[in-house]
Amino acid sequence: MNQIRQYVGNNKIWVSIDESTDIDGRYVGNVIIGTLKVNKAEGIKRENILLFVSDAAPYMIKAGKTIKVLYSKCQHLTCLAHALHRVAEEIRAKFPEVNELISNCKKIFLKSPYRIQRFRNILPEVPLPPEPILTRWGTWLSAVNYYCENYDGLKSVIFELNSEDATCVANAQRLFEKSNLETNLIYIKANFGFLSMEITRLETSGLLLTESLKII
Repeated sequence: MNQIRQYVGNNKIWVSIDESTDIDGRYVGNVIIGTLKVNKAEGIKRENILLFVSDAAPYMIKAGKTIKVLYSKCQHLTCLAHALHRVAEEIRAKFPEVNELISNCKKIFLKSPYRIQRFRNILPEVPLPPEPILTRWGTWLSAVNYYCENYDGLKSVIFELNSEDATCVANAQRLFEKSNLETNLIYIKANFGFLSMEITRLETSGLLLTESLKII
């Protein structure tokens, strides 16, 4: 904080704030600041503002339209990866039981050495269930792929646990008993499972626009 104060000094500043998550998955406000040191004699010429890049959130679309009124040559470019993320979020909303399973299994093995050891004893070659983070695009679909590929093994592990130990264990066992759960996992993986990989490709630094359009 002292370094930031020394850097800012008496300069005017700009501030950018967005929601993010910390290492424990808690919501935090991520803040970036910088100083405004534009030469007042020259200023910034309106015709030199050519590009505004943002995600595809509705409020950013609205902001882009407002900025184009002020800067007539400015083009608003929205993030293709974010567009696919919104598709992934829509898929998640359509399958609440699959989402509930992933959420409860995440809780089962979170900070529980005993359950982790039980998992590794039964499935020594299989990694622990992934922990999707909603602000990291495509991680939920990656988790669906994992559950689809390891369904029988993971089910056997969950039913080895005592349902009275935790609510998340009882919930997971209840969901695994539903006849349509595996069918839904297979359906999502078969039709949408590739999206997580494509989102990662779109996030690649230096990707050409032609390559991005091919992915889309």
